[in-house]
Amino acid sequence: VSLLIEHGANVNFIGPYNNSPIIYAIKENSLPIVKILVEHGAMINHINEEFNTPIHFAVQHNALDIANYLIEKGA
Repeated sequence: VSLLIEHGANVNFIGPYNNSPIIYAIKENSLPIVKILVEHGAMINHINEEFNTPIHFAVQHNALDIANYLIEKGA
């Protein structure tokens, strides 16, 4: 992910269902990837088409370490 970002990947790319990369990192329960995305400006309060935010996904996927991290970052 870091390499992609270094080469211009958009950390806030909006894909299907209005989801951004941070949502997919949360679905994989990958705190390291979430941290990289946030450090590079990922929108931690983005709302998808189902009106869910990254913190909603973290709780739904039982990724409490990610939920706590997002809260620390202002989500």
